[in-house]
Amino acid sequence: MNQEQRENLVKEFCQFLVDKYGTAVDCNMHLPAQKEKWLTVEQEKNLDEADTQQSINFHAHIMMTARKYENNTFGKKSLFEISRKDAEAAGVGTQREQLINLRQVWEQIQNKHLEQCGIDQQVSCKSNAARGLDRVPEPKVPRVEIWKWKRGQGISDRMQDLLKVRKHNAKLKQLQQEKSMLERFLRQAPKPQPQLKPVQPIKTQPAAPLKPAEPQIITEYKNIPWIINQYQMAYDFAYDNGKTDKESAAYGYAFCKIAGRSDKEIFNMFYKILGGDPNSNDINFKAMEEISSIKRRGEDVYNRIKDDVNFVANNLKAIFNHHKQSMQQSQQNHVRADERPVDDIDNGNSMRM
Repeated sequence: MNQEQRENLVKEFCQFLVDKYGTAVDCNMHLPAQKEKWLTVEQEKNLDEADTQQSINFHAHIMMTARKYENNTFGKKSLFEISRKDAEAAGVGTQREQLINLRQVWEQIQNKHLEQCGIDQQVSCKSNAARGLDRVPEPKVPRVEIWKWKRGQGISDRMQDLLKVRKHNAKLKQLQQEKSMLERFLRQAPKPQPQLKPVQPIKTQPAAPLKPAEPQIITEYKNIPWIINQYQMAYDFAYDNGKTDKESAAYGYAFCKIAGRSDKEIFNMFYKILGGDPNSNDINFKAMEEISSIKRRGEDVYNRIKDDVNFVANNLKAIFNHHKQSMQQSQQNHVRADERPVDDIDNGNSMRM
């Protein structure tokens, strides 16, 4: 918001207090805190977002008198200051209940002004727990303690608490993003439709020889839900065994074809991974070019291995074992995550293809 919009917001809330309690209200609006003079020029240049979060907010201090202001004089105590017994008799609730109500009023007024200003954000007076969020609020730590820790001059108890909370929230954010991604692919996965085969006339010719039974490992691979999982398992195996990114992508493409996935399904999967929308009219030419390159390489791999059942089966055994080991390692890393430095935590925004 600009200064005029901030003033309109605060004035409306102050007027609500005057109308509700009949008191005098004093308001002081503050600009963001100025930079600390004890920081050097080099330190100011290296300030990161975490250091400046507590010093860039516009804010206001609002004070309300304890007594009503009528006819240029102060009279009886306001409803906010009366005793619990008198409050119950007046039906206004305790101070705690009134404070909760004031938080709700502020939420409504601020969200109304945000919408009027064309700002696509909303605030909530509820706690994280009440909103169903597992994220832990970060404790406030003075910037001087943050800088002392960064320069190796010791770490305060508050700084230790902040690092623990950030580790917890970073892990939680990563898990929530992984869950959202899986749920999104589950919703978008095409559902198999039953197909009725036409009745064929009885043939008098001798029946063709039966094909050899498909190895169980190939059947298990075809039954893995979600095409993204079939691709990712094959890709990760190739990548972790020294293949380049493009070679691994082609390898994953070939095994999706082994699993019986159609060209359209594979195209849609790659297009989504590369940030496109197959249902959109806007063509992402960079993504199309990347997919064409992967398909060309993947078709070459598929044509070389599709008829070699033993080779495919042995590779799938290795892929399954690699995936199992990766899952076990991921669980162990999750248990040891609290021991990792805060700067080493993956925030969940990166995903290799």
